[in-house]
Amino acid sequence: DGASGTAVLLELARVIPASSRSDVELVFFDAEDSGYYEGWSWIVGSTHYVAELPPERRSTIRAMVLLDMVGDANLQLKRELSSTRSLQDQVWSIAASLGHDDVFLSSYGGSIIDDHRPFLDCGIPALDIIQHDPFPWYWHTLEDTPDKCAAGSLEAVGRVIEAFVAQTAHQSTTFEPDGLSAGPVVLTLAIAAPVLVAVLYLRCRRPGHK
Repeated sequence: DGASGTAVLLELARVIPASSRSDVELVFFDAEDSGYYEGWSWIVGSTHYVAELPPERRSTIRAMVLLDMVGDANLQLKRELSSTRSLQDQVWSIAASLGHDDVFLSSYGGSIIDDHRPFLDCGIPALDIIQHDPFPWYWHTLEDTPDKCAAGSLEAVGRVIEAFVAQTAHQSTTFEPDGLSAGPVVLTLAIAAPVLVAVLYLRCRRPGHK
């Protein structure tokens, strides 16, 4: 589940070139699935994080990429409907160029309540990379054990995001919000504890910044 995204970001923290580090921030949220519990809402950590961002800081965020459930042994990543299309297209194009179009599928899944939503709500282009529609049968159960995961899946996602950072960190690429309808919300009723999920976002370069 969310630990797979955390694993990919921890490896990205090691391999991102020093020349790109000032353009990338790694952020880790908790309490995304807390809506299962009485008195709690969904996506608590990311909602709080975005609410605490001053307007001038929000304006420096070019794109937010959420990695959530990316380690399955049979990883199939459909396009999530509420994600910013232009951002999604670029990441999916990179995946195809690297030979990972068997993982990053051209088909569409559903629209997910996930940690990218608060960013979308305040006008920041955001992308949710998540295995869904359907979720694996062992999702949110005690059967979600290490044998269900694969290092190759983590590597495929990590390589794609590494290439995305390399392509965009030193450019003035922007991803305009596209106003797509949120579409149907995909949820299940499995009981789960809050999990840690991970995101990456790119910052704008300030004039004269190297």
